[in-house]
Order: sequence, then C-alpha cells, then structure tokens
Amino acid sequence: MFHRIFVRDEYRLAGVPLQSWECVVDLGANVGLFSSRVSELARKVFSYEPFAGNREQLEKNLKTRENITVTHKAVAGRPGIIRLFMPESERSTGSYSSFPDLRVTTESYQEVPSITLNQVFDDNKIFRCDLLKIDIEGQEYEVLHSTDDKVFSRTIRIHGEYHNVEPDNAITRIDNLTYFLRSKGYEVEVVPHKRKPNHGMFYARRVKG
Repeated sequence: MFHRIFVRDEYRLAGVPLQSWECVVDLGANVGLFSSRVSELARKVFSYEPFAGNREQLEKNLKTRENITVTHKAVAGRPGIIRLFMPESERSTGSYSSFPDLRVTTESYQEVPSITLNQVFDDNKIFRCDLLKIDIEGQEYEVLHSTDDKVFSRTIRIHGEYHNVEPDNAITRIDNLTYFLRSKGYEVEVVPHKRKPNHGMFYARRVKG
C-alpha cells in the first residue's frame, strides 16, 4: 500500500501545490496512508473506512492530521447495512469486498453501516471536491451510478481503482463506466492492469458543466 501511494503515485498527487485544494474525499481509507499524504495538499479531507480491523492503525496514522475527518462507514449504492467479506490473508487489509470471491476472500464477513456518496456530500456540506479517491473493491460502479448530478457538478477529479466483479453485468465493465463518466462531463483515462481482466486505474477530470 505504501509503495502504491507514495512511490508509484497511483492517485497522481505529484506536483499538486501544498494546501492548494479545498477538499478531498477518500473512499476506502484503509489504514490512512492516502489520507495522510493528501492532507498536505487539501484544507479538508473526509475519509471513509468501515472495517474495525483497520481502525486502530488508521487512527494512529492520522492522529496528528487535524484537517482529516474520519467516518467508520462504507460508502455504497444504498444506505443501510451491507455485508463485506473478509480476505484470506490478514495482511490484505484492503481486500474486504461485498463481492465474495473465494480465491481471495473467505465465507466470513462483517456487517457494516453504509451511506451513499450523496449523503457524504450533504453531511459534510461539500460544495467543491477537488479529488474523489475511490478504492472500494467493486462498489465503485454502484456508488457512481447512484450519485446525483449535483455531486458530479461539484467534483473536479475522480481517481480510482476499478475491479472485476459480476462479469455478466454490463454495468461493472470499465467501458461502461468510462461512457457513464463522459456523459457526466468528464474526460477519462484508463490504465488497465497488465495481467488482470477488467481491473486497473481510472482518472476522470471534469471538463463540462
């Protein structure tokens, strides 16, 4: 995780001037490495991480960052309670997913509270989001498709990881997600994983509206 965020710079933070952004939203904060790094670039960071197993390390990593607000909830396509399956390895702290895959997850799960992205913006009174970061293990499709246009109009960039879930569902294909984001006024760049199908990073920047 450290290598992905700080060395490979997967979320493309290099070159952003200190404190030049108003707000960043971090969906899938894990143990807080991304939030910690981006907190130097933004005045406010809103971090969402539902898993109790990550909580202690998350709070430890962020305890000196006064501009970060942490919420221990999942962000999903609907509010309520969702079931998230646990990874085979305890070291895979970022592999909890609502889409069970017995190659990487177990049959064990946690039930966690969930809210929508619309609620995130309303609850925190977000009128401009310079970067929405998404790494939520397959929920990215449902979250974005259930989001209101007013949220997209306030969001400048969306940088995230897309995942190969529900292969028979056209909505969960990156081609569909790219088309959807373009229809919302974004230009989109996709960087596929070299070995995994329908898996990789996407970078969207608002150019219309």
